[in-house]
Amino acid sequence: MTAKSKDIKKQILPNISVLAPIGLASALVLFCQMIAFKMILVVYVSAIKTTSGVISVLLGYLFFKEKNIKERLLGATIMVIGVLFIVLL
Repeated sequence: MTAKSKDIKKQILPNISVLAPIGLASALVLFCQMIAFKMILVVYVSAIKTTSGVISVLLGYLFFKEKNIKERLLGATIMVIGVLFIVLL
């Protein structure tokens, strides 16, 4: 955005009510992730975080009517299977 926009303030300020909660949610996710790193092995935390891909695919389909849901869900499911292999083996 900074490379392509002449005036960033015109893009950020009108959309601050949408951007602020997104930024706060992202900060909260990172905060929780760092706490989890202290509590359990990094591999487990990273593996669990990849399962959010399935949730993202489903939410994208439900709320944004994204297409090719079968292909996206297949890819996300393969990632979750990989997580299970990491955690269980």
